Amino acid sequence: MNNIALAVANIFDKTDLSKLKALYNSIEGYKFYQDFNLFKVTKKPIEVGGKYHKVLDKTRLWLPDADDYYLKTNYFLRYEQGSWTRIHMDSYNNENQENKGEKSTEQSAGITFVTMIDSSPDLRGGEALVMLPHQEPEYITFRQRQGDTNVAKKGMTVVPKIINLKQGETMVYGDRLPHGVAQVEKGERIVLVTWYTRKKK
Repeated sequence: MNNIALAVANIFDKTDLSKLKALYNSIEGYKFYQDFNLFKVTKKPIEVGGKYHKVLDKTRLWLPDADDYYLKTNYFLRYEQGSWTRIHMDSYNNENQENKGEKSTEQSAGITFVTMIDSSPDLRGGEALVMLPHQEPEYITFRQRQGDTNVAKKGMTVVPKIINLKQGETMVYGDRLPHGVAQVEKGERIVLVTWYTRKKK
């Protein structure tokens, strides 16, 4: 997987989901008005190891060259009415520093997994949002074009897309894919977030 790739996969089965829900219910949560790019969410951090580590470790099977990565963190997020996530990237490399010609010494987050654990029947909003690369066709069949062509050059991550995750589905993406969550208008959703970081060589 490259650093802006995106995939939706079924990594966990129904039994796994039941165990993950039980784990979620057993952990104390912390309500944040803001947790970096997350707003108005409840966060439940998961301790490494423990009763459900074999279930949680299933994401590792999806890693390219799994031995090159280590688990940075696992946690649950509960989104309720008013919750949202700012469009951002999971990369630790500071793009502003790079734009100024300064090199960042921080690592990249590598690969992130977001699994829809549960959602209420009345959920409205809360969709996963991503910005995909613009893939301009070789031959444009539309008749007209106006405006600055620099706003959507081929390869620029400027194409907004909604990812409607179903219960049990996992969104897998690289560290340079802009992503976020639309504001929840009604109901709630619970996701499992797993971050893997590439080891320093």
